[in-house]
Amino acid sequence: FQTEDIAAYFRGTGGLSAVQQSAFKDSISSSTIEFSSEAPSLNLGGELGFLFKMSEQINFRVAAEVMQAKIGGVKGSDPSSSTEYFELESDIFVFNPQAVIEYTFKGTTTSRFVSYAGLGYANVRLDNKFEINSAGESNLGVQSYTEKSEGNFISGVAGVGWEGLFVDNVTAFVDIGYRFLDANKLKYKADETVIGGQVSKGDELSNSNGNTRSLDLGGPY
Repeated sequence: FQTEDIAAYFRGTGGLSAVQQSAFKDSISSSTIEFSSEAPSLNLGGELGFLFKMSEQINFRVAAEVMQAKIGGVKGSDPSSSTEYFELESDIFVFNPQAVIEYTFKGTTTSRFVSYAGLGYANVRLDNKFEINSAGESNLGVQSYTEKSEGNFISGVAGVGWEGLFVDNVTAFVDIGYRFLDANKLKYKADETVIGGQVSKGDELSNSNGNTRSLDLGGPY
């Protein structure tokens, strides 16, 4: 356990999603569309990387992390008549290369307790797929479309964990931590006719009031 200087690892993460309906709800005025209540409940992710032993107490991890928050079946309706205009699927996907420093504050020959902190450079992609019905086409003046946007943002993690020998040269690692990732300047990937008008490739994703659309992808895990 203590003699290994380099190791490959796979790690899974899960935590309550703070993004709620911020990916789409405020993009259309509430006087035009009322959304049903569906929202992502979890941010699920996985990480594949390598750990390098720098000293008896310090390890260095480099990894590629992916994370997703997805929801479907969101209905958009006229707020006064309740006439359904469309159904929405919203998919947030994150690819996050990162580097992490671990500090072992207590260890034995078969286990260790660690704290860690790290930084990453996350690519965040948002696809909002609008399936517009005939009533929606007539009243909103647009056909079905997918609103595609992306951006790159600095991310951060910090946490504590325990690692123990599982079998032979395989270990198990359990941790709790906090992720910092605010995606607040996504840009359209293509020209598109959306509800409310025309957008161009490179335009910043905004809400109906003109404010920048922001996705809070951080939180405990």
